[in-house]
Order: sequence, then C-alpha cells, then structure tokens
Amino acid sequence: MRIYQSPKSSYFIMQLQSTSLPVIIINLIFVVHNLAGSDLLCDAYANEECDNSTAKEEIEYVAAVLEYAPSIEGNATQRLRTNAEVFAEYAAQAKEQNADILVFPEYGLTETSVADSTDHLLPFSLIVPDPSQYTVPCDYPPDQPYSQALSMLSCTAADLSLYLVVDLPEQVDCSSAGCPDDYYFYNTMVVFDRQGAVVARYRKQHLFLEPGYTPGNEDPETAIFTTDFGVTFSLQNYFDVMYDSPGVLNVVNHGIKDVIMSTAWVDELPHFTAPQHFSGWSVGLGVNFLVSGLHQPTSGQLGSGIFFGVTGDDPLYVWNATLGDELLVHRVTTYKSEASDLLEEIETTESTTINITYKPSDYFEKEVEQLNPNDQLILHEDLSNYTNVVLKKSELDIILTQTSCHNELICCTVTYTWPNNDTKDGNYLLLAFSGNYTIANTYTMYTETCSVVYCLSPDIDNCTLVENMVPSHNSFKVLSLDGSFNTEYVYPSVMTQDMHLYNRTLWTFVELDYNKEKYPHSIRFESDEAVSNLLSLTMFGRWFEKDVN
Repeated sequence: MRIYQSPKSSYFIMQLQSTSLPVIIINLIFVVHNLAGSDLLCDAYANEECDNSTAKEEIEYVAAVLEYAPSIEGNATQRLRTNAEVFAEYAAQAKEQNADILVFPEYGLTETSVADSTDHLLPFSLIVPDPSQYTVPCDYPPDQPYSQALSMLSCTAADLSLYLVVDLPEQVDCSSAGCPDDYYFYNTMVVFDRQGAVVARYRKQHLFLEPGYTPGNEDPETAIFTTDFGVTFSLQNYFDVMYDSPGVLNVVNHGIKDVIMSTAWVDELPHFTAPQHFSGWSVGLGVNFLVSGLHQPTSGQLGSGIFFGVTGDDPLYVWNATLGDELLVHRVTTYKSEASDLLEEIETTESTTINITYKPSDYFEKEVEQLNPNDQLILHEDLSNYTNVVLKKSELDIILTQTSCHNELICCTVTYTWPNNDTKDGNYLLLAFSGNYTIANTYTMYTETCSVVYCLSPDIDNCTLVENMVPSHNSFKVLSLDGSFNTEYVYPSVMTQDMHLYNRTLWTFVELDYNKEKYPHSIRFESDEAVSNLLSLTMFGRWFEKDVN
C-alpha cells in the first residue's frame, strides 16, 4: 500500500496493489475555468447578472461512484441478490471514507441483455414504492410486497446511514389497451435516504436500444431530490445526457448544481468517449457531475468519475479496459440549494477523505479477465458529412489560422503553430458540422461541432481509427479554437492520443458575448508548450430546438 500526495492539490491518492489485479486510479489535474456555465447558472437563479450579493453558501459533501461489472450467474432472483450483496460491500467501504452518497451503475444489478424484451425483463423487474409515501422497504418482510433485492438495498442504506442511488428494472401494473404484457417496464433510478426510505424514483426518458422498456414520460422534476446535507441533486440515465430533459432543464430552471448519472456508456471516437463527454458536460453547464458506469469493455461500456464543474477542482475518473471494479471517493464543494433551507440543521463532523479504490472481500471477489486494450470495443463516428480543412505546416515558427464552415450555420477557426522541422507522420484536420446526427442508425439529434482531430492521413476517414496507434509527438501547438454556435449548450473537451483528458490547468473554456444571432465559444490554451500528442480538441453543441421528433 502506497499513499501519494499530488503536488498541485491538497488531497491524497491511495493505491492498493494486488498480485492478481492492479488497482489504479487515474487522477488528472484539472482546474475548471467555466465562464459559460457560471453565466448559465446566474440566469437560472435570478435572470439577471450575477454579483457578490447573489453568492450562495458553500457546503461540502463526500461523493462515491462505482464502476462495476455485475455478476451474471444464477437465475434472476439469485443474480439480483448477489449483486445487491456486492453493492452492500462497496457501500460499507464508501462509508468508511465518510461518503454521504454512493452511486451505482446502470444495469449494475442485472446486465444489459435483460432489456432485449419484456419476457427477459419480467423475472428481474421490481416494484418500487412512490417516493411521496416515504416507504422503507427494509421494514417489510422480503417479497411482501417488495423484492428481497430492494429490501436489501434499503437495509444497506439504513444500516450505513448512507444515500444510495441504484438503477434497476421497475415493474408497473397496467390494464389499458396499449399495455405490453400486462406491465410497463421502466429503466428506473431509485434513491434511498439514510433511513432506507425511497425518496426519488426517476424513469429513464431516452432509451438506447432497450426494446423491453417503456420510456418514462413524467416531468423532469421527478428527477430532483434534496438531501439532509443541504444539496439538491438531479438524476439522469445514460442517453438522457444527449438531451435537455431532465438534466439540462433542471440545471437551467431550478438552479441544480449537482447531477447524478448511472450509465452503460458506449464509446465512440473521435468525439464521444466517456471521459470527453462527461467532463465536457460538467464544464459546459458548470455543474458537479457524479457518473457511475457499467464495466463491460468488450461491449464498449466503461468509464466513471466525479467531475467538478462548480468549483474547478481536479476531477477523479477511471477509464481503463484492463481494470475491473473501481470505487471512487472524493469530497465535493458546491452551494447550498434554496430547497435545503427547509431542512432542519444537523450536526456534522470534520473528516479527512482520500481518493481510493476498493475491491470487495474474498467472498464477493469475481474473476476479472485481464483484457488486452485491443479487446475494448470503440465505435467510430462517420465524419463524411463534416466540412474539413487539412491544417498546413510552415517552414517557420509562425502563427497560422484556418477556418472551416458548414451549411452557412457554423464556422470554426483554429489558431496554431506547426513548424515543419519537427514533424512526424500524421495530420491534423479542422472539422465543422451543423446538422442532424444519427446514432446507432436509430436516434437522430441536431448537433453542432467544432473540432481539431489527429488523422493518420489527410483522408477524413482515417481520423477515427486511431485507438491502437503509438502516440505521435510533434510540434503542433494550438493557441485557440473558436466557434460560432447557434446554441448556448456547448460541451468542451481535449483528449490526448494516449486516451487521457488533457491537463485542464493549461486551457480555458469561454463563452464570448452573445451577439443576438450566435453563441460564440472558445477553447484557449494558456501554456507556451505544445500539446505533444493531441488526439482531439472538441466543442460539441446541442441545438435541442432543431431535433426532429
């Protein structure tokens, strides 16, 4: 066991090493500098410019998120019980680090194939009480009326005095003509408070290739809950993050600054790997983002983290196909929500929290296949509809500028230097896009993107097949990337060729003055040194009003 202290931060990283499976936390130093998110939150609270008089009271809590590969052994009842037992083990470890809230991944109690049909879902589905009834399933005998798994989770929350956020298949009786097989099945996030009571129940609205489920149709406010430590959260589930409901709407309309997501995220290059999108969403909206992801790298599903868009603290995340379960714990600073003023004051004690990963006890230890990184599935975006410009090199170390526009709707400009005397193989292309983007040949949404991407050749088709290459170090240096967007919802990210987020202390994200027609945004680099192995520099925008229903 070794303990490290980051030279640029005040917290610790503890690394536990095992002969069978090394446990490593990826901890990159980020300082979020998010003017756009701050402006958006100011508007959400007061619809006027922020000043010192509108400052909110800072509070802290300790968050934990779990990346998890669920057990798939046994029948439905056995599988639910086994995974609930492992959840309890991890919850105990999180509590040892003074966690206030622990988030579990999408499909963490089951795995993804159960959503293929209602027949598959039926034996796994659980009855969830209405949060308005403040029901404690732990107080009921198992299966009368709540399943053993739901009761176990409720008892875990109560025994440990810990908020738990769990994704599960929910069963709801129905008798209308349109009912599928006498039941509706929802992909549901359930929140248990410190007494084990169900205090929130959010039904996923935007399903992703889940034919057995019915999409939730309740108001976005059903995703909101307030804790006894004074923080109001909004929930969302995987594909919801690509839309405005519930997360964006609750941030804008209710001033939510802390968002929780369970996910089985599927990675796509060059713009949509888990770290890119999670970090970009947090920075772009100026919110803390707690993400718990399913770990199934052969299906492209991995990535979890705690992202600090409110304060700009260094994020803590994991995205590694060769690792198994990872529990991430970190103290989070946010601002007291207005709803929390109604709560009674509770005593708090000072504690020291470290970033740490855990494995469950030997009783729950699962065999984890040592994957070759090549076994990780990564999808590749079709970039053929993007306007692209191959960035030129120069004989001298001079500043160059290139602009690319698409459909006369968006223009992207990169300012850079690239002396020819220190350049190896590879190219950089400036991409611009404004239009309908289709995911999995099924879901179409309107997106706007400005990006600079590394390509193996000047052919745009070679700008995505880069995950197995050896990083290319050259003198390419970006000074800024500017884009004139038609939406204020823009999410920035910088990714390196070794598949890490680039050090946020070296770049800033700025929303420039709105000019009544466009929302100009910019990524600016503060360092005099080049990004030695840049993979992608991206500003991804969502123009929700243009989506085709």
